[in-house]
Amino acid sequence: MAGTIVQTLEPIYDEGKKRDKFELTMAWTTSTGGGDVSGISTDDGSFYTRTITEILKGKEIVGGKVIPGDETPTDAFDVVVNDENSVDLFGGAFGDCSSGSTTTSYPYDGTVYGSKIMTGALTPAVSNAGNSKTGSVVLFFE
Repeated sequence: MAGTIVQTLEPIYDEGKKRDKFELTMAWTTSTGGGDVSGISTDDGSFYTRTITEILKGKEIVGGKVIPGDETPTDAFDVVVNDENSVDLFGGAFGDCSSGSTTTSYPYDGTVYGSKIMTGALTPAVSNAGNSKTGSVVLFFE
């Protein structure tokens, strides 16, 4: 699938002090011929001299959100955030996202909502968003 994903990793500061918390933003633009995007993982993004995967490995993913962009996606678009075993860390919680509002969730394994340990590369995928549409997936780590 064509399309692009640009990743930005930022430390989260508490009272001006870094607390080993991070915010990972994956800004996406879907393809012109199908309205999907995938195939870029946290192994492809870097923060200083290390990959995003290397920096976040072992940290807990505590929550996430999907934000529609200025080029509004088609209503009921779908987002997954797959781990290194191609398992959606949010268990389908980002399926049928609204084009008019942010969708938030905690990691979900199909039974229980709760944090998940990042053990390898994460790969987001967006589908059914429409051609050349934009948005972001934002993940929070502690």
